[in-house]
Amino acid sequence: MSPKKKPNADLERNKRTFFLIGLIFSLALIYAGFELYALNEKQNDLKPEIDDSIIIDEKDTPDAFVKPEPQKRQIIATYVLKIIDDNKPVDTNIPYIDDSEYNPDDFIVPIQTIEDPTTTTPPLTFSEKMPKFPGEDGAFNQYLSENLKYPEVCINLRIEGTVLVEFVVEKDGSLTQIKVKNSVYPDLDEEAIRVLKNSPKWIPGENLGKKVRVSYTLPIKFHLQ
Repeated sequence: MSPKKKPNADLERNKRTFFLIGLIFSLALIYAGFELYALNEKQNDLKPEIDDSIIIDEKDTPDAFVKPEPQKRQIIATYVLKIIDDNKPVDTNIPYIDDSEYNPDDFIVPIQTIEDPTTTTPPLTFSEKMPKFPGEDGAFNQYLSENLKYPEVCINLRIEGTVLVEFVVEKDGSLTQIKVKNSVYPDLDEEAIRVLKNSPKWIPGENLGKKVRVSYTLPIKFHLQ
């Protein structure tokens, strides 16, 4: 004989009720979850957006150090007029000068150009009429024999030779730019130059009837007998 169940202990009779309660509880949890997710999304939407196109200049920030420009000083020149009261009478008797006949050209001295024969035109090496020593043929050799002095040191050392000298015969016959082209001995060179410097003026060279500057080369021979 099976035992009888008590009405309060019959669980099958409340099964539907428990199922509905669990279903309602589950729906409540799902709804709460959706509400919580929606709240988080709403908070994320409220965050400020950063615009990358905006450039912040450090000079515009209050922490940037800006060196102040020095103030320009304005210099004002002043002139002080000092008046001296010396109680001296002023001479008003100024003599009258008549400048009606004044000619400024009377006080202007014209500049005179001095022609330098050594810098006017370059000397020629040849001319139609070559310069020559004044006198007859052999006059220059006669001049050398009478004026040339053989240096004593060269006599003692028995030094002989021919000194080749170059010079310019100017338009007036004077000799300039005398120099030695072929040296033998310093004392002989100096004597050859000395003789030419003391030479009388030559007859200048000519081209087409006009006097010209001519470069001349002359040997001076030193020989011991």
